[in-house]
Amino acid sequence: MGSERLALFGDAVFAIAITLLALEITAPVGPHDSNVANAVRGTVPAIAAYLLRFAVIGAL
Repeated sequence: MGSERLALFGDAVFAIAITLLALEITAPVGPHDSNVANAVRGTVPAIAAYLLRFAVIGAL
């Protein structure tokens, strides 16, 4: 197997993994204007986890 084919296979696996991560993103139910800051604070752990998974997959 040539190195080009191996690199293309790695790119394909990366693209599939990122697509699967993006499928987990859901649209939140819209909070009232006064609750937006609380809603954003509540999603910080989920955003951090998503970014960490993206970085780990990108590093591999």
